[in-house]
Amino acid sequence: MDTLLLNKDIGLAASDKLIVISLAARLTVKLIEDMAVASTPHRARYGPDAMCLTLLKPNVALPDDAAREHLRVVNARPDSARTSVVVIDEPGFWAAAMRGILAGMALASPTAPRGAPSVGDALATLAPRLSTGSDLAELERVILGFRATHLALR
Repeated sequence: MDTLLLNKDIGLAASDKLIVISLAARLTVKLIEDMAVASTPHRARYGPDAMCLTLLKPNVALPDDAAREHLRVVNARPDSARTSVVVIDEPGFWAAAMRGILAGMALASPTAPRGAPSVGDALATLAPRLSTGSDLAELERVILGFRATHLALR
């Protein structure tokens, strides 16, 4: 996995068609732009065939209206990934609320991110679109290691 961006708020890495985002702070217009710039070569190579797997740190606040609108615009670009899974692997009220929001979004739009309770479940969902012969257990280990490295910056 190649690290594309790493700071205390966000980690961005790529492995073949998969982009992994580790989000530890509220998503802002600046963070969205930082990710867009860092992922430009990946988007140029894979375009809408890319997949996005986002890992949320517990209790991250929802983006404000400006960030949500900017995210909508960025995701509407023709080179943006069309498949997205958000991992919410924590217990409690925040996690339940986030899963509810994702479920509601999925009902409203077929391109909305899907929720997953673990990295393993997210990879199982993405498996048909991953490279043939992908070792999902190894990829999960690498992704969790990337997340741990990112969260250690906080």
